[in-house]
Amino acid sequence: TKQQLLLIEPKNELYFEGPFNNVVLSTIKLTNPLGSPVCFKVKTTVPKRYCVRPSSGVLEPNEERGVAVMLQPFNYDPTEKTKHKFMIQSMVLPEGVENLENVVSFLSFSVIMGYQWKEADPSKIMDSKLICILRLPGELVVQPSHELVFEGPFTQAVCSNITLKNPSTVNICFKLHASSTRLSASPTTGVIEPNEKTTVIGNITMVDSLCSYASADEKIKPKHGHSLASVGLGITSSHPSQAPDVPTIATKNVDALLAEIAVLRRENAVLKASFARLCSMNGLIRDLTSISHLVV
Repeated sequence: TKQQLLLIEPKNELYFEGPFNNVVLSTIKLTNPLGSPVCFKVKTTVPKRYCVRPSSGVLEPNEERGVAVMLQPFNYDPTEKTKHKFMIQSMVLPEGVENLENVVSFLSFSVIMGYQWKEADPSKIMDSKLICILRLPGELVVQPSHELVFEGPFTQAVCSNITLKNPSTVNICFKLHASSTRLSASPTTGVIEPNEKTTVIGNITMVDSLCSYASADEKIKPKHGHSLASVGLGITSSHPSQAPDVPTIATKNVDALLAEIAVLRRENAVLKASFARLCSMNGLIRDLTSISHLVV
């Protein structure tokens, strides 16, 4: 990814705190540190879930602007906790366009900018991605929220830190479980007091492309005055700059491939049924042709 032109806050994660039966608002702050106007555009992987204002625009030199991101009411599904993503694209405003905003209507300017984005050289467009974190009251804030990166070489044990923060008003218990014997963490259990945080050190003894931390099946029985929260994280092993002979496969890529295979199987079944119907029709046509010859 090419370096972003704009300063973006937050840099990596956009938090939405439930309950989600009403609109939940979060804000992205964009700042243009350049001496030239920069145009921006905000995209999301789930456009039906979010309303963004403004979703595009132009930032003058040293101007900053807040982008309101409104998550629409929906039935919360924990599997969507970190699946929503935003992309912020930016490019220097093309020459000759910067003065048009003052002489044409907003609608006309939007059409012009839409054309500029469509015709822009891809090498001139910079982008940054934000992951949406959906959090219910009483849950821990986990950083990093979805991936724990270990940097090689892996000739010895490598560690990476996980920060757990309790933003609630009650104590929260936590427990971490590693899906591979090559992964370990310290501490794996504990209690975090209100508005406090703790650091968990994750260790990996050697590269394992299918390692992950997940919430434990065995639940902790919270003590009096404690609520319970479990932590789920994906683990990514980051290799040295020189690529190894055997590429690693992230778990999410495997899931995506399985989903694609399922889709292809369904499409194949439909094609087979269509082919069978076509063969049947061809047979009927041959029969009718034979009958017509007999009649003649």
